[in-house]
Amino acid sequence: MGYSVAIIGVASIVIYMGVSVLSDHLFKNNQNWRVSRVFVVAGAMIMGALFMASNTFFQNPFWVVMAMCFAKGLTYAIIPIGPTIMINELPERGGLMTSILTSSGNIAGIIAPLLTGYIISLAGGDKIVGYNLSIWFMAILVFVFAILFAIFVRPSSVKGNIDVQQNELPENVN
Repeated sequence: MGYSVAIIGVASIVIYMGVSVLSDHLFKNNQNWRVSRVFVVAGAMIMGALFMASNTFFQNPFWVVMAMCFAKGLTYAIIPIGPTIMINELPERGGLMTSILTSSGNIAGIIAPLLTGYIISLAGGDKIVGYNLSIWFMAILVFVFAILFAIFVRPSSVKGNIDVQQNELPENVN
Protein backbone atom coordinates (compact mmCIF):
# COMPACT_ATOMS: atom_id res chain seq x y z
CA MET A 1 0.00 0.00 0.00
CA GLY A 2 2.82 2.39 0.86
CA TYR A 3 4.43 1.94 -2.56
CA SER A 4 1.09 2.51 -4.26
CA VAL A 5 0.50 5.76 -2.37
CA ALA A 6 4.05 6.91 -3.17
CA ILE A 7 3.62 6.09 -6.86
CA ILE A 8 0.32 8.00 -6.94
CA GLY A 9 1.94 11.01 -5.26
CA VAL A 10 4.95 11.16 -7.57
CA ALA A 11 2.94 10.48 -10.73
CA SER A 12 0.33 13.09 -9.82
CA ILE A 13 3.06 15.73 -9.43
CA VAL A 14 4.41 14.89 -12.89
CA ILE A 15 0.89 14.97 -14.35
CA TYR A 16 -0.17 18.33 -12.93
CA MET A 17 3.20 19.82 -13.84
CA GLY A 18 2.56 18.50 -17.36
CA VAL A 19 -0.84 20.18 -17.41
CA SER A 20 0.84 23.42 -16.29
CA VAL A 21 3.44 23.12 -19.07
CA LEU A 22 0.64 22.53 -21.59
CA SER A 23 -1.20 25.59 -20.26
CA ASP A 24 1.95 27.72 -20.53
CA HIS A 25 2.63 26.46 -24.05
CA LEU A 26 -0.91 27.30 -25.18
CA PHE A 27 -0.72 30.70 -23.52
CA LYS A 28 2.58 31.47 -25.23
CA ASN A 29 0.98 30.68 -28.59
CA ASN A 30 -2.45 32.31 -28.18
CA GLN A 31 -2.25 34.79 -25.24
CA ASN A 32 -5.81 33.73 -24.36
CA TRP A 33 -6.32 33.21 -20.62
CA ARG A 34 -9.69 31.51 -21.02
CA VAL A 35 -8.47 28.90 -23.49
CA SER A 36 -5.00 28.29 -22.11
CA ARG A 37 -5.76 28.47 -18.39
CA VAL A 38 -9.48 28.02 -17.68
CA PHE A 39 -10.37 25.44 -20.33
CA VAL A 40 -7.17 23.46 -19.72
CA VAL A 41 -7.88 23.25 -15.98
CA ALA A 42 -11.57 22.48 -16.48
CA GLY A 43 -10.75 19.77 -19.02
CA ALA A 44 -8.12 18.26 -16.75
CA MET A 45 -10.55 18.22 -13.82
CA ILE A 46 -13.28 16.56 -15.91
CA MET A 47 -10.86 13.86 -17.06
CA GLY A 48 -9.65 13.43 -13.47
CA ALA A 49 -13.24 12.97 -12.26
CA LEU A 50 -13.81 10.30 -14.90
CA PHE A 51 -10.64 8.44 -13.87
CA MET A 52 -11.75 8.67 -10.25
CA ALA A 53 -15.21 7.27 -11.02
CA SER A 54 -13.69 4.46 -13.10
CA ASN A 55 -12.35 2.89 -9.90
CA THR A 56 -15.88 1.85 -9.01
CA PHE A 57 -16.06 -0.26 -12.19
CA PHE A 58 -12.54 -1.65 -12.56
CA GLN A 59 -11.03 -2.99 -9.37
CA ASN A 60 -7.83 -4.43 -10.80
CA PRO A 61 -5.06 -3.14 -8.50
CA PHE A 62 -2.95 -1.95 -11.45
CA TRP A 63 -5.89 0.02 -12.86
CA VAL A 64 -6.77 1.51 -9.46
CA VAL A 65 -3.24 2.84 -8.95
CA MET A 66 -3.01 4.15 -12.52
CA ALA A 67 -6.47 5.74 -12.38
CA MET A 68 -5.67 7.39 -9.05
CA CYS A 69 -2.42 8.79 -10.50
CA PHE A 70 -4.43 10.46 -13.26
CA ALA A 71 -7.36 11.38 -11.02
CA LYS A 72 -5.16 13.14 -8.50
CA GLY A 73 -2.79 14.68 -11.04
CA LEU A 74 -5.54 16.02 -13.29
CA THR A 75 -7.82 17.31 -10.54
CA TYR A 76 -4.89 19.00 -8.80
CA ALA A 77 -4.10 21.03 -11.94
CA ILE A 78 -6.09 23.85 -10.35
CA ILE A 79 -3.45 24.23 -7.62
CA PRO A 80 -0.68 25.80 -9.73
CA ILE A 81 -2.91 27.46 -12.35
CA GLY A 82 -5.74 28.81 -10.16
CA PRO A 83 -3.57 31.37 -8.34
CA THR A 84 -2.14 32.51 -11.68
CA ILE A 85 -5.65 33.34 -12.89
CA MET A 86 -6.52 35.11 -9.65
CA ILE A 87 -3.34 37.19 -9.61
CA ASN A 88 -3.98 38.21 -13.23
CA GLU A 89 -7.44 39.43 -12.30
CA LEU A 90 -6.56 41.22 -9.08
CA PRO A 91 -2.81 41.91 -9.06
CA GLU A 92 -3.16 44.34 -6.16
CA ARG A 93 -4.89 41.61 -4.12
CA GLY A 94 -2.94 38.60 -5.41
CA GLY A 95 -1.76 37.51 -1.96
CA LEU A 96 -5.23 37.70 -0.43
CA MET A 97 -6.90 35.91 -3.34
CA THR A 98 -4.30 33.13 -3.31
CA SER A 99 -4.81 32.78 0.46
CA ILE A 100 -8.56 32.46 -0.03
CA LEU A 101 -8.04 29.77 -2.68
CA THR A 102 -5.61 27.87 -0.45
CA SER A 103 -7.89 28.21 2.58
CA SER A 104 -10.84 26.77 0.69
CA GLY A 105 -8.73 23.70 -0.07
CA ASN A 106 -7.78 23.40 3.60
CA ILE A 107 -11.42 23.69 4.67
CA ALA A 108 -12.29 20.93 2.22
CA GLY A 109 -9.57 18.80 3.85
CA ILE A 110 -11.34 19.23 7.19
CA ILE A 111 -14.86 18.58 5.95
CA ALA A 112 -14.12 15.78 3.45
CA PRO A 113 -13.24 13.03 5.97
CA LEU A 114 -16.40 13.73 7.97
CA LEU A 115 -18.56 13.75 4.86
CA THR A 116 -16.87 10.64 3.46
CA GLY A 117 -17.46 8.77 6.71
CA TYR A 118 -21.11 9.81 6.66
CA ILE A 119 -21.54 8.67 3.04
CA ILE A 120 -19.90 5.30 3.79
CA SER A 121 -22.21 4.85 6.79
CA LEU A 122 -25.25 5.31 4.52
CA ALA A 123 -24.45 1.94 2.94
CA GLY A 124 -25.02 0.17 6.24
CA GLY A 125 -23.08 -3.10 6.42
CA ASP A 126 -21.91 -3.06 2.81
CA LYS A 127 -18.72 -1.01 3.06
CA ILE A 128 -17.79 -1.56 -0.61
CA VAL A 129 -21.02 0.17 -1.66
CA GLY A 130 -20.28 2.94 0.84
CA TYR A 131 -16.78 3.50 -0.52
CA ASN A 132 -18.10 3.45 -4.08
CA LEU A 133 -20.74 6.03 -3.13
CA SER A 134 -18.06 8.27 -1.63
CA ILE A 135 -15.93 7.94 -4.78
CA TRP A 136 -18.94 8.81 -6.94
CA PHE A 137 -19.74 11.77 -4.72
CA MET A 138 -16.20 13.14 -5.07
CA ALA A 139 -16.10 12.50 -8.82
CA ILE A 140 -19.45 14.24 -9.37
CA LEU A 141 -18.39 17.16 -7.18
CA VAL A 142 -15.16 17.64 -9.16
CA PHE A 143 -17.05 17.26 -12.45
CA VAL A 144 -19.68 19.85 -11.49
CA PHE A 145 -17.10 22.35 -10.23
CA ALA A 146 -15.06 21.89 -13.43
CA ILE A 147 -18.14 22.72 -15.53
CA LEU A 148 -18.93 25.74 -13.34
CA PHE A 149 -15.28 26.83 -13.56
CA ALA A 150 -15.38 26.63 -17.37
CA ILE A 151 -18.66 28.57 -17.56
CA PHE A 152 -18.11 31.32 -15.01
CA VAL A 153 -14.36 32.04 -14.91
CA ARG A 154 -13.70 34.63 -17.60
CA PRO A 155 -10.28 36.21 -17.06
CA SER A 156 -9.40 39.45 -18.76
CA SER A 157 -6.41 39.70 -21.04
CA VAL A 158 -2.94 40.22 -19.62
CA LYS A 159 -2.51 43.39 -21.67
CA GLY A 160 -5.56 44.96 -20.04
CA ASN A 161 -4.19 44.53 -16.53
CA ILE A 162 -0.69 45.67 -17.50
CA ASP A 163 -2.13 48.86 -19.05
CA VAL A 164 -4.13 49.56 -15.90
CA GLN A 165 -1.07 49.06 -13.71
CA GLN A 166 1.11 51.32 -15.88
CA ASN A 167 -1.53 54.05 -15.91
CA GLU A 168 -1.76 53.96 -12.12
CA LEU A 169 1.97 54.54 -11.53
CA PRO A 170 2.87 57.90 -10.01
CA GLU A 171 4.48 60.28 -12.48
CA ASN A 172 7.82 60.45 -10.62
CA VAL A 173 8.28 56.63 -10.93
CA ASN A 174 8.39 56.76 -14.75
